[in-house]
Amino acid sequence: MECSKCVSVYPVRCIEIADGLMIDTDKCVTCGYCSSVCSSVKAGALKMTWTGKNMAERIVENAVGVTKSIGSDKFYYINLAIDISDMCDCVRVGAPLMMHGLGIFDSTDPVAIDHATLESMKTATLNPASPKYDDFDRLTEASQAFFLLGEKFGLGSTEYALVTLTKKKE
Repeated sequence: MECSKCVSVYPVRCIEIADGLMIDTDKCVTCGYCSSVCSSVKAGALKMTWTGKNMAERIVENAVGVTKSIGSDKFYYINLAIDISDMCDCVRVGAPLMMHGLGIFDSTDPVAIDHATLESMKTATLNPASPKYDDFDRLTEASQAFFLLGEKFGLGSTEYALVTLTKKKE
């Protein structure tokens, strides 16, 4: 299937279709947008795997690029820590929940909100039926790379003041 939709939408124009798909890796910023477009039209020409030691750096660099290009003052972040699984929040189905009922977090700082959410997760009751139950400490430790890189690249800070609001009983 010849599609080439990725060529016209990719932000840095690093894709060419000649005798097949060619990506100029010197221009590519590894945002994954081309892979998303390719997947959505079911072309199957390329796939980007979001794993490995550089994943955190790619995600943080792209977040910094977006916030700086639009303006960090135009963003407000909300984490709905209601039903938490071991899967990315973009996956609609998954394993049994790791925990639930932590609440709603909000902030103007993406690093602070995620750090506060993770710190709250560490004190929550884990579901022993979750396949990642035994891996939780390793998963939370791996998340530290995002926070360190977020601070290093100026995306935000791990410093925060957590304010708890409760509903007034009538």
